[in-house]
Amino acid sequence: MALLARLTFALITLLAHIPLLAQTDEWTVYASVVDRTGTPVMGLGAADFAVRENGDAREILRVSQATDSLRVAVLVDTSQEMRNDLIDVRQGLRGFVTEIDRRHEVSLTGFGGPPIVLVDYTRDLKRLEAGISRLLARPGTGSYLLSAIIDTSRTMRKRRDLRRVIVIITMQGPEFSEVSYQTVLEYVKESGAPMHSYVLRREGISPTDPAAQEVELTLAVGTQMTGGRREELLSAMSMTTRLQSLASELNNQYQVVYARPKMLIPPKTIQVGVKRADVVVRAPRVF
Repeated sequence: MALLARLTFALITLLAHIPLLAQTDEWTVYASVVDRTGTPVMGLGAADFAVRENGDAREILRVSQATDSLRVAVLVDTSQEMRNDLIDVRQGLRGFVTEIDRRHEVSLTGFGGPPIVLVDYTRDLKRLEAGISRLLARPGTGSYLLSAIIDTSRTMRKRRDLRRVIVIITMQGPEFSEVSYQTVLEYVKESGAPMHSYVLRREGISPTDPAAQEVELTLAVGTQMTGGRREELLSAMSMTTRLQSLASELNNQYQVVYARPKMLIPPKTIQVGVKRADVVVRAPRVF
């Protein structure tokens, strides 16, 4: 019995000294860090980042520049409301697909009426430029933005091995997708894609319109929870500089690897920060 007791004590002592890392899993989050002008901040390391899950600090294991490929789904409003702005949007998109790194794949979808994929994911610049030229306003149509987000998210769910992002360009106006923002955001969350939105504002849209409210909530909550941009534009003429800034940001993201204790219930929230006050960090906030 004395020998058994000594063996038991020795085993307990050994387990108590196993490094904490052996009881953790490695998890990865991608983050953008930009200065106040939107220029990517480079050269940061593990000591510069902080990650919290459900408010609990996590150990940063390593930080590097993200080099794996992105799938970028660009959703463009092609309803008749956009007829006077698509020239500037096309110009902005040409700059975007030129600026985005060639390791990334881009697709184009129009959602004036039921969503139509104009160009499937490709790195071919000529195919993308041809697709951009086909972004024309469809007479007599309205926006089906929420349907387009759902369709895109469904497709992205099938390729969990790839990083992914959704870029939305739309005009504030009538929405004909009959779906709630909660439903849309469930699809976005399952896709794992950050969502960036650029909304052209116009007068005459009632803030009490139910469909407009669903769009507003989708973009406001969706961009915040996924770590994306939400920008309002008074003119489509600024689209070129905004999209080039986004392309630069996507080309220069960080891959942050951290330790998470083994747990039965996954965390609900994540907070990624940088130990500098003069930068903006964009990263997912929910799992």
